[in-house]
Amino acid sequence: MSEIRLSISVVVYRTPLMQLNPLFTSLTALAYAAICVVDNGNDTQLRDYVNRQGWQYLCTGVNHGYGKGHNLALSALRDVDTPYHLVVNPDISFDAGSMLRMLEYLDTHPEVGQLMPRIEYPDGRLQHLCKLLPTPLDLLFRRFLPDCALKRKLRDRYELRYWSYASPADIPVLSGCFMLLRRDALQHCGGFDPRYFMYLEDTDLCRRIGMQWSTCYFPDATAVHDYAKGSYRNPRLLAYHIMSAIRYFNRWGWFSDTYRRIRNKRAEHDLGL
Repeated sequence: MSEIRLSISVVVYRTPLMQLNPLFTSLTALAYAAICVVDNGNDTQLRDYVNRQGWQYLCTGVNHGYGKGHNLALSALRDVDTPYHLVVNPDISFDAGSMLRMLEYLDTHPEVGQLMPRIEYPDGRLQHLCKLLPTPLDLLFRRFLPDCALKRKLRDRYELRYWSYASPADIPVLSGCFMLLRRDALQHCGGFDPRYFMYLEDTDLCRRIGMQWSTCYFPDATAVHDYAKGSYRNPRLLAYHIMSAIRYFNRWGWFSDTYRRIRNKRAEHDLGL
């Protein structure tokens, strides 16, 4: 049996097993990983599949949300002694070679607390998931402003679209769809803030990690993300998004946020923007 070098958590809520096949195929190739699947929807087919793989299965009985679900998995995996932990969405897939390159990069860069690979759509297009720390206007205009030159300008700055995405870089916010984390950094920060049910829990965690470690985009590895933007179509998810934004800005500051200003300015300077 291979030495366990990585723990992985997946949180699932009423996702058909067939839609999970790309991710689970990716995970079965990682013989060195300890995996925990948290089922917020009580799916017996999912339970049986996970048990056959020899992974840990947790059924919460209620939908605790994304961050709290991953915290439960981390608690279940607390006795697994690994240097790294992967938080991954159910709609992600990747190859084993990409994972090995990311682990090797973390092994040789101890200052990095979080790593995200290049994320692509299934058709190979880049997803712009490197971001600045958000202002209220970034989130408000991005979601509600009709398509116009101002909206595109704000979006392009916030999502760093003026940058090439071609080289490793320290980025203020990396997407929660694929968070390869140094466990020391994760434990130091206390995991996800459970007050966020969905949305911005990744921004909050990335911000806290970035205060002491580098949060690094790594384009020499790739993952595929079948991105759905659920809050753009579902009023209930939109409500969760708005509630999370209020919690985030209540914690870190709405228009007065010195750390955000300094961190974003430094990132733009380092990226040549």
